[in-house]
Amino acid sequence: MTVEDGRVYLRSENSVGWIIIDRPRKRNAMTSRMWTALADYVLDACSRSDTAVVALRGVGGAFSAGDDIGEMLSISTPGEADRFFERVARAFEAVSSCPKITAALVEGPAAGGGAEMLLLIDYVVAVEGSIIGYPEIHIGLIPPILLTWGPKILGARTARKLALTGSYLQAREALRLGIVDEVVDTPSEGKKRIMEISLAAAGLPRKAVSAIKSLLPKPAPSEIHSALQTLKLLVLSDEAKKRMREFLEKRRRHEN
Repeated sequence: MTVEDGRVYLRSENSVGWIIIDRPRKRNAMTSRMWTALADYVLDACSRSDTAVVALRGVGGAFSAGDDIGEMLSISTPGEADRFFERVARAFEAVSSCPKITAALVEGPAAGGGAEMLLLIDYVVAVEGSIIGYPEIHIGLIPPILLTWGPKILGARTARKLALTGSYLQAREALRLGIVDEVVDTPSEGKKRIMEISLAAAGLPRKAVSAIKSLLPKPAPSEIHSALQTLKLLVLSDEAKKRMREFLEKRRRHEN
C-alpha cells in the first residue's frame, strides 16, 4: 500500500483510542481497504478495557471527504458493488454498536460517508471553519445513513433538505441542527475537549455505560440494508457514472 492509497490506524493516548484517518492528499477520502481498517480498529478499540472513549479524527486539515469517487467509478458489477458497500456498512455498524463512548474531532471538510459517520457518534467536536455536507445527490447517489437514521435524530424535514440539496453546513449551523455537539476555535482545543470528556468517562461505571449504549436507539440494520441496496444500483447507473467522471475531471482541472 502506498501513501497515496491512505491508511487508518489506532493510537492510544491515556484513555482515548484515537482512530486516525490518514490520506491528506485526497482529503482523507475512504477506499474500501480503509473502510475495512476503520471497522477493524473501531472494534479493537471498543473492546479494550483501558479505553474510555473511542475518537475519530483525520489528518491534514480534513476529517474525511467520504467514499473514494475514483474507486466507486471503477465498480462495474453487482458483486463489486456488494463487496464495496459491505465494507462501508461494517464500519458504520462498528461505530454504531460500540459499547464505549464515541467521539469525533472534525477539522475541515466532513462529506458524504465522512459526514454520515458523525450521525452515529455520541459526541462531535468541530473546529470553527469546518464544513459538513451530504453532497451525494450531485454525483447521482444517495446518503444511506442520513436517509435512514437522519430523520430520527435531525427531523424528517432537515434530513430531506440536506439530502435533496447536497449543500454544505458551516460548523455552527451543524451545531444548531444537532449534527455537531460543540464548536471550538482550534484543533488543539478540540483535542483537549475530547481528552476532558475521556477523563470524565474513565470515572464512570463501565457496565452502566455499556448498558446505556445498548438501550439507546440505533439505526435499524434492515433500513440501512435497504438503503445500501438502492445505493448499489445507483452506483452502477449510467447517470452516476457520468457525474462521477465529471466530478473527477473537475477536480483534476482544479488541482492543475
